[in-house]
Formats: sequence, C-alpha cells, structure tokens
Amino acid sequence: MRSTLLEAPSVLQPNYEWMSVIDSRACWNIGNGQRVKMLGDNWFLGQTEFEVWSPASTLVIRLIEDDANNGNSGIGYGDSSCGPSIPSSSKLLIKGGTVVNAHHQQIADVYIEDGVIVVVNPTITVGDEVRVIDATGKFVMPGGIDPHIHLEFEFMNTVTKDDFFSGQAAALAGGTTMHIDFAIPIDGSLTAGFEAYEKKAKKSCMDYGFHMAITKWDETVAREMELMVKEKGINYFKFFMAYKGAFMIGDELLLQGLKKCKSLGALAMVHAENGDAVDEGQKKMIELGITGPEGHALSRPPVMPSRAYVSQFSADGSLFVAGFQGNIIKIYNVDKGWKVQKNILTKSLRWTITDTSLSPDQRNLVYASMSPIVHIVNVGSSETESLANVTEIHDGLDFSSNDDGGYSYGIFSVKFSTDGWELVAGTSGDSRHVYDLEANKVSLQILAHAADVNTVCFADETGHLIYSGSDDSPTS
Repeated sequence: MRSTLLEAPSVLQPNYEWMSVIDSRACWNIGNGQRVKMLGDNWFLGQTEFEVWSPASTLVIRLIEDDANNGNSGIGYGDSSCGPSIPSSSKLLIKGGTVVNAHHQQIADVYIEDGVIVVVNPTITVGDEVRVIDATGKFVMPGGIDPHIHLEFEFMNTVTKDDFFSGQAAALAGGTTMHIDFAIPIDGSLTAGFEAYEKKAKKSCMDYGFHMAITKWDETVAREMELMVKEKGINYFKFFMAYKGAFMIGDELLLQGLKKCKSLGALAMVHAENGDAVDEGQKKMIELGITGPEGHALSRPPVMPSRAYVSQFSADGSLFVAGFQGNIIKIYNVDKGWKVQKNILTKSLRWTITDTSLSPDQRNLVYASMSPIVHIVNVGSSETESLANVTEIHDGLDFSSNDDGGYSYGIFSVKFSTDGWELVAGTSGDSRHVYDLEANKVSLQILAHAADVNTVCFADETGHLIYSGSDDSPTS
C-alpha cells in the first residue's frame, strides 16, 4: 500500500457538510474528470479507497492505493455508473431507526441481503458477518421516486442545465433514488428519440425510466408506441396541448393517441393548456417588452374560459346548474337575473364532470366523473363558495359493489329519484346502479346494455321504473 495526497478545489459547500450524506450510491464530481463515490462508511475514487478531511479552502484526499492499481484511479465521465462495483458485505442490518412507509411508521430493524429488504421487525438478531448501522433517532424510509424530470432536455433552442449524472447525483444527496424522464421523439420518431435518451443516460448513477412524448401521428408512430410498450418498458405517453411550434398537438392527434394508449393498456399524460391562447399571450408579453421569466406566468390568464359540459334546470325552473369542463360547477338563480348562487370547486375527479343532479328540495347536488364515486354537496347553505372539503364537505358515495371484481368504471349519468332518497347512475360498466341514500349503499345493480350507459333516469314517481340510453340501443 502507498499513500498519495491529491488536492482538489472546494466542492459544493466550503464546510464540506455534504460528506455526511448517508447514501450508499452518492457520488460527486471533484474536477479533472474524476468522481468520488461513497459506499457505506468508505469513500472511493474509481476503485481506490480514500480518506477525506477539509483544511481551510481545499479538499484533501488521502488515496489508499494498491500497488497493482498503478495509480489509475480516474473514472471517465461517460461511464454508465458512478464507478465500478466495490466489494462489500451482502448482508446489512439497519438497527433502531423509525421506519416510515406510506401507511404507518414504527421503530424497527431492517435486514437486507444483496440489496433486497428481507424482513422488517422490531428486533432482529444477526451474526458477526452482518454489517450493522445504528439508525437510532433517525428516519429510515424508501428512496423517493420523482416521476417528472427533464435532464439534458433540448427545448426551444435551450438545453436544461443538469445531465443524467449531475442531476441524479443531486437527487441522491436528497434521498431520491429513481426518476422518470421524458424521452422526446426526433422528427416524430419514437425509436430515434428513445435511442438518443439511452445514450444520454449512459452517464447515470441511479435508477431511471422514461415517459415518451407523442408529437405527430401516423401508422409508423402507432407501431412504435406498441414497440415501446412491449419491448422498451415504456407504459406512459405524454401529449402536449401547449408549446405551439414545438410539441403542441391538436384534438385529432390527441384522440388517436388516447385510443392507441387504451388498446395497449398504457397511460396517457396530457399537458393541458390552450396552446393557441398561450401563444397569443406570449406575443402580447413581447409587445409589452416583458421578456423575463415573469412573462411565462403573465402569458397565461389566471382562469381560462371553459365550456359547459353538462347542465340542467331545477324542477321549478328557478335554478340552472352548469358543470364546466374541468372541475367547476355553477348554480345560477334564474329569478335574480342569473346571478351565481353557488360556485362549487369539485374534488377527486377523473377526467371531468360527466353529470350533475339537483335534489327535488334543492338542498343537495350530486356530481359524477369517470369514477365509481359520486360526490354530494349541500347547496342549501348560505355560503356562495363551496371548496371541496375545505369550506364544505363533499361526501363520496361509492357506487362500486363487491362483485365488480375490482374494475374501476366511470359514471356517465346520475339522477335523483322524485322523493330524493335514491340515486340512479348509468356507468361505463354497462350497468345501471341504484343507490339508497338512507342506507348509504348500492341497493340494486342491473345489467342493461352491451355498451356504455350514457343516460339514465327514474321514469315515474314510484321509483320502480328506470329509463336508460346507450350506443347499442335507444332506450332500455
């Protein structure tokens, strides 16, 4: 063994608090194309272990080199990880920490073999061959996953600052251990875009995945979507309705893409802005000389005008209910010059508001979306603003039943009975459901059509007859 002193410029913070980062995959660029990596309690430069201390303004590293290494301790910046694997114990016990998961936290020991958690128990006894870390007084939690990242992202003649190494290194220091980046097609080609991002990711030092954007539509793109899902492990596709002249798509492409996602079992993500309106706003900012970062926000109006998606009059015609695309419902008082009597901000929507219904006594309103949960809100109160579960409670009524097999359907239509004690709903699951408000449960489920039940209502005052309509037949 021999010792060599290497002085490198100050890294990150002059006091070198960063050296206390507790992450077995943390790595840092120390200049001259070299990177350091911490494994357990030890630091490595390449395959070489070193000691670290920080006198004044320089970081001093004492290399502990093996003669056979010949001092070749540098790592090329384009390597696929922070450095080669360093031999270490495959068995690890993290002892006495507060283990935090999504559902609860507890003081416990965590036993790991070969990087896999084997058991979590209040007390675990191990042999001398197991490395033990005392986590008393500390939180032990899963690494974070950041699903929305743009590393080395080329956008409108700019490139984001961080690449797959520097961005991931910073993430690891903060406890994020995986991210999902957005792979952008090249000239519309998903394959070319995917290969370009694979190349960018060769310098990565933590786990990552990709979403894939869709920026044009033809049969080639449709086939490539299938290839991405079946062979490349991508099951998210992003559609931009903003960024005119760059990524923006129209409604026709969006529709084709959504249909293809459904056929592949993939998820669609939508950047939902009105690209044409934003483009007009950007032009206005330039005309006003506002070209700094503040112009980005100012080019977007605080509230975009929205179209009413569903509407109905009350039984006596005195009120008009309009459910807008998005999550807003307004109740207008017709007798008072169409003044807004209730402005409702809804909760837990899937897609948009698909239907609303006002109770016969005008005290309660229900609203539905593409979810088996229908929400009910008291609209008879004196408050004008109804912010879901903030200013007023919007209770959820679960229309799913035990025999649904876990299938999560949506509700296209929902209506009150004449007496106000029952609701009937038409679903994307081909059925009609009757909900007993007094018993607070589904009382009846009727298979009615071979396709979605688009509209439904009680046909008479008895509540014994239900009308419904579907694509497969006019009425049932």
